[in-house]
Amino acid sequence: MSKILVVKAHPLTKENSSTMMLLDVFLKEYKKNNPHDTFEIVNVFDKQLPSIDEQLLIALNATEHELTPYQKEQLNIAEKYINQFLASDKVIIANPLWNYMVPSHLKQWFDTIVKAGKTFDYTAKGKVTYTNNKKVLHLQSNGSKVFGKDLASKYIDEIFKFIGINNVHHIAIDGKDIPGRKEEAILLAHKEAISYAKEF
Repeated sequence: MSKILVVKAHPLTKENSSTMMLLDVFLKEYKKNNPHDTFEIVNVFDKQLPSIDEQLLIALNATEHELTPYQKEQLNIAEKYINQFLASDKVIIANPLWNYMVPSHLKQWFDTIVKAGKTFDYTAKGKVTYTNNKKVLHLQSNGSKVFGKDLASKYIDEIFKFIGINNVHHIAIDGKDIPGRKEEAILLAHKEAISYAKEF
């Protein structure tokens, strides 16, 4: 039995978002093949994730008795998301491609979980990571046909690699806003998602 962390990074539902519909298609097929796995869902648009701001930067370098109540609260929230991520065996991220990049809310989630001393560390012998090379599935909807060249996919590859995760699989609805291509792009992505659900 595996613990699956699903990170939803779209403000709309499957009824209005091709990204969320792709996620739904994948999850339905995956659950059929893995009925005993458990799921936790983080909708980054619904959560108040900590921001890397002045208060958080001060808190990260302060002792316990120096922290304000607000700083303690922000550190505790971050700790919760880090522990949730570390406890998972597999991670699914679903996001649209916005301005060639991931939504800022998803970047904020990454900023929360990528933390020295928790998901990685620097030692005298070099960098170490604590993520056990989890399996990651990245689902994304692209208006133009750019998959593999967009900054969002590259960022997700690189940020996970930084914390020791090299097993990232991407499925994209690619070029859905190109006239005459939407239905084909969605169908191809759904077929790939159903197929990959059997091996994820």
